[in-house]
Amino acid sequence: MKPAEASVVETSPVTVPGVPGPVGQTAAEPQSIPNGAAIAAYLAAMIGMLAMGIVVFACEASKAFSEKIYALGKGWMPGADGIGPYSGKETILLLAWLGSWAILHPLLRRKHLDGYLGLTLFLAGVGIATTLVWPPVWHFFLDHSSK
Repeated sequence: MKPAEASVVETSPVTVPGVPGPVGQTAAEPQSIPNGAAIAAYLAAMIGMLAMGIVVFACEASKAFSEKIYALGKGWMPGADGIGPYSGKETILLLAWLGSWAILHPLLRRKHLDGYLGLTLFLAGVGIATTLVWPPVWHFFLDHSSK
């Protein structure tokens, strides 16, 4: 029986930023990756949600506005008759989301921004949007118990 031969695997040395390597070289400092595109994406989603929250509240406040929103959705969405003004509310959300993303992405994509500020704005906007679509809030501000 032949003894097993040891296999030799060549590896490159591991370099750590700021620490001299095997031949006295240092690795390049890590580059900061811009986070503006990600922040633009979730802020645009928040803007879409806020737009829908505002439209939902406005539809509850005004029957005429609700009919206009319904006509907007019915104009392009198949089956809009089955869901009523919700089709127009979703249309507004979609337009606000895509429109704000189209504006924010080119403005922010190459920037490194404070992620905590972006997250705070996002969460605050989502909280406000959620509050605006909650029926007890309509009843409190619009002073009616049922629609």
